[in-house]
Amino acid sequence: MDTRPQIDPVSTARLLISLNLAIDEIKQIKSIKNSSALIKQLETENPSSHRLLFLKRKISNLETRLAKTRSKASRIKIVTKLPKFK
Repeated sequence: MDTRPQIDPVSTARLLISLNLAIDEIKQIKSIKNSSALIKQLETENPSSHRLLFLKRKISNLETRLAKTRSKASRIKIVTKLPKFK
């Protein structure tokens, strides 16, 4: 049995970074969806609400952050080290 490490730490670090970015992306998407639902509700109830303006700015900022997160994720290459068979 081969007892040498077979998982490249660089690959593991990249995988963890990718996982972190995926979690960030999900949180941002969820926040955008929740804010969008609140905006629809406020538009019918009180179209001149200060909260409505705040939520629209918040969505704009979240969409910018989401684009940056996705850009970072697209630049990360996940490299795996396959075991060498003898």
